[in-house]
Amino acid sequence: MGEDSIRTVHLKTKKIIAAAAIKSQCSRDWMYGKDLLVENHFGGMEGQAQTAIDYFSRAVDPPLPDCEMKTAMLIFILMQAARTEANIRRLESAFTDMLSHARNGQVPWDVNCKINEINSTDRAKLILSAATTTLPFLYDLSFRVLQAEACSEFVISDNPCILTNQLFHRLSGLPSLGWGMLGIQAFLPIDPRYTIMLYDRKAYRVGNRRSGLKLVLSKSDVTKLNLLQALSGLHSIYVSHVFRESDILRLLTNATEGRRSTRNEIRTFAKGGNSTLITSSRTNLNTPLDWTFCKILRKARQLREVENWGPRDRRVAELHQKLVVLQRQNDVQSAALFGDMIRYQLSRWKCF
Repeated sequence: MGEDSIRTVHLKTKKIIAAAAIKSQCSRDWMYGKDLLVENHFGGMEGQAQTAIDYFSRAVDPPLPDCEMKTAMLIFILMQAARTEANIRRLESAFTDMLSHARNGQVPWDVNCKINEINSTDRAKLILSAATTTLPFLYDLSFRVLQAEACSEFVISDNPCILTNQLFHRLSGLPSLGWGMLGIQAFLPIDPRYTIMLYDRKAYRVGNRRSGLKLVLSKSDVTKLNLLQALSGLHSIYVSHVFRESDILRLLTNATEGRRSTRNEIRTFAKGGNSTLITSSRTNLNTPLDWTFCKILRKARQLREVENWGPRDRRVAELHQKLVVLQRQNDVQSAALFGDMIRYQLSRWKCF
């Protein structure tokens, strides 16, 4: 496998291509516009992220909350979660489904919805713009580098950033995969040896008290994380030549059995009179979340009730709502509020 090729597995056909051209696996040309302004910006961000990846591959201790390298990784993780074709399709589908529910239910729809008049390039830019406002939510999450044990490796998909929530997984169908939610977890492979993990430290214990930044995972846990990649992927997963064909086919079979037909869940709530709230949320991956390296804290288990479902910090959630409104109005105060949210999160870290 050369520098310009990668071993690719098509999820639908289960076809294994030993050396697929890397360029052919990327999103279409000019996804963010022919002026390349957004693409060039991503190039700079990815350069910073690569520096951070190299740093964390060598580091021993967990980073401080205001560490520059950690900030670079948080931005990279956030963009990898937002910029994929799978996520853009999911959000477009969510908006269309919500509109359909409103019309079919004869719900008053006073928003001048013109999604069909917005081209795909502008939609991609809007989604990325919205994603940047969620960055402050990530600052209070703990950070670990998961290392695959010898003779095992991580795979990566074309939708690589996985969000899970062990605390509220399969609990009354509640949406629980927002970055600001109590119990959120995120996984992003950075190479066949390492996966970055973010998690709510008030909900989980990862490793033990003597664990540093890196945590070596058993082959069983690596396999379970690889299944998440196969479930999350839209078209393909990418594997090294360490994987035998039988292992790949077993992974694809397990993913096929657990793959959901939809990536969104639409819910409607009557609010009195003629008012109805329509919401859309990301569906949970259809697989048990039973890793040996991450356990729910005893205190957090007591919160595993419907009435405790919600954001990790309601003040941050309220500030985020205010930030979104200010940005829609192009209010110059939005930048100051964004900084205030990050400083507030850093101050909360010291209080834990």
